[in-house]
Amino acid sequence: MSLERRLRKINKKIRSLCDKYRCYNYVQTDIPLGGNSKESIGPWPEYILHGIRCPRYENGFCLPCGYSLDGYSRPKLIRTAINTIYERMEKQAQRIIENFQEYVLKKQYQVAYKEKIQFVLTTIGSFFNDLELPFEYKRRIINKLLLKIKKLRLAKQIFLYIEVRPEDVIEYEYTGKFNKISTELANLNTTLLLGLESIDDFVRNNLYLKNLNKETFERAVKIIREHELSVGAFVFVGAMLLSQNEILNDFKATITYLYSNDIIPVIMIGNVKPCTLYHLLFMYRKYKLVEPRTILRLLTMLKERERELSPVPWLIADPVGGPPEPSVHPFDNDFMVTCKECSYAILTAIRLLRKTYNWDAINHIIVPEVKECICESRYTRLISEEKELERIPLSKRLENTITFIESKIEKYIRCLVNSNSKYGKQVTHNL
Repeated sequence: MSLERRLRKINKKIRSLCDKYRCYNYVQTDIPLGGNSKESIGPWPEYILHGIRCPRYENGFCLPCGYSLDGYSRPKLIRTAINTIYERMEKQAQRIIENFQEYVLKKQYQVAYKEKIQFVLTTIGSFFNDLELPFEYKRRIINKLLLKIKKLRLAKQIFLYIEVRPEDVIEYEYTGKFNKISTELANLNTTLLLGLESIDDFVRNNLYLKNLNKETFERAVKIIREHELSVGAFVFVGAMLLSQNEILNDFKATITYLYSNDIIPVIMIGNVKPCTLYHLLFMYRKYKLVEPRTILRLLTMLKERERELSPVPWLIADPVGGPPEPSVHPFDNDFMVTCKECSYAILTAIRLLRKTYNWDAINHIIVPEVKECICESRYTRLISEEKELERIPLSKRLENTITFIESKIEKYIRCLVNSNSKYGKQVTHNL
């Protein structure tokens, strides 16, 4: 069995055990998730229609993801009530449309590009996946949104973002569904966001479990452009087993590829959500979150390579993430070498940058005291120490890690249950 299949099998098991012991139920609500800048890929609102779990989550893909645990219903368990769930998702979208002033216009937090009204409206996994929400529901939502925008006379100002899987883009094109909504999406100045995570095949498909080849991604990009829509791609920072230097090199290669193809990078900084293998490895000190000082170096790489794209040159999701805000993230955890004062300064700088797109502004925060802090020497020492790790092939590191995980799953789940924490604290006792 390949490493990828072994890891996927383990991932399905840990998610199944979390379901068994934590007893999540579908939350019936007409209110979408999200709404503030700490829950968004940009300095404006992101809304996720709350309904059915991402099918890829159910199949064990996307290792760091834990969002489908947050009150989403499992497709296999809700067949008799599925139409009720879809209707509630449509009501969530309707709430946003009817209260557009409150939900979107008053939540534009950006300083740059203020002439643009931007927001995300999507499902938990892929908006083009009809199991998550059937096509006719989506078509009605898009048409109602467009009517609202025309009524408000905001057609030239509105910029919508939707998250989709490359395979679903291809499926929509093949079935003719894309043609049925592409004009409406173009009139909403829509950018379709694809999950790439990394240009490196091994990192993307083994350390992230994306199950995506480059050819499929590029075919989806071509289709989107044929419909005259903008395209962006997620870039994941902080894959497991990578050294800090390898994280930097992976990021550099990925954004270089995206910019060479006029694709907007959407940068996602990894955190730790409970009931994920990343969380298990973190608890056993087998996964190191990306260092704040590594993230600071990533910003320099981004600045050197950025290109002016429409509607924006890049996006950075809130560096801490949510909803809900994780208790463990790169800027606050027990194992970082960057001191808390410098970590806070770097976090503040990123949050300012994503609102202003002003590279000079962050120099007022990353002052000499940050650059010359003693934790910089600790970080330099960490980079040096990790060279020993880099000598081990990634495939061997992954094989060793899989064997370790297999021996710890049951104990990890018991510890989570005993901690009695829905979103997981830094549970290190009894491990």
